[in-house]
Amino acid sequence: LCRVLFTTLQALQAPADDLYPVLLPRMCLNRFYLAQGVKLYSHETWKLVFVDSGVSLVAANLPAVCRYYVQMCDADNHVVREAACQAVAELAIRLGSDPNHHDELLPHMDLLLQALLMCFHDESWPVRDEACLACGLLCKAYPESCRPELGKLWERWTGQLTDQIWSVREDAAVALGDALE
Repeated sequence: LCRVLFTTLQALQAPADDLYPVLLPRMCLNRFYLAQGVKLYSHETWKLVFVDSGVSLVAANLPAVCRYYVQMCDADNHVVREAACQAVAELAIRLGSDPNHHDELLPHMDLLLQALLMCFHDESWPVRDEACLACGLLCKAYPESCRPELGKLWERWTGQLTDQIWSVREDAAVALGDALE
C-alpha cells in the first residue's frame, strides 16, 4: 500500500508531506518486523521511495516517529515490541552519527529511554535483548542525555548478564561495552 501510494505520488509529482507523520513511522518499523517477507518488502519500498533522503525525512518527522516507536514498545504483540526496540536502536545509530541531525533526537531521549527501560521487564526474552542493545547504543551516541538513567541501566545490564539465554548475556556485555565508550 505505501509503495503504491508513494510511487504514484512521485509519478504525479504530488506533495506527500502531510502523509509522512502517519506513514513514515510505520514504514520504518516494518523494516524490523520478524516476518522475512514483510521485512524485505519494507526495505525494498524504503529504497525505492526514499532513495537517499530517508534520514532527513525521519529527522523532519521525529516527534511522530518517536511517539509511534514508544507506543509500539508497549504493543500487545511481542514481535512488534522487539521491532520497536530495534527501530529505536537505529535512531541512535543513524541520527547519533549524523552531525546534521544528531541534536534533533535530544528532546526525545527521556521518552525513548523510559520505553526501553520498560522493555527490560518484558516476558519475551528477544524484547529484553533488543532493549538492552538499544540502550547501549543510545548511551554511546548520547552519553550526557543517558547519564541520569545510568544507575537503572547498569542494574538492568548486569541483571541481563545472568539471564538463562546465552544471547541475552552476550548482548548485555555488548551494551555495557557500548555504554562505556
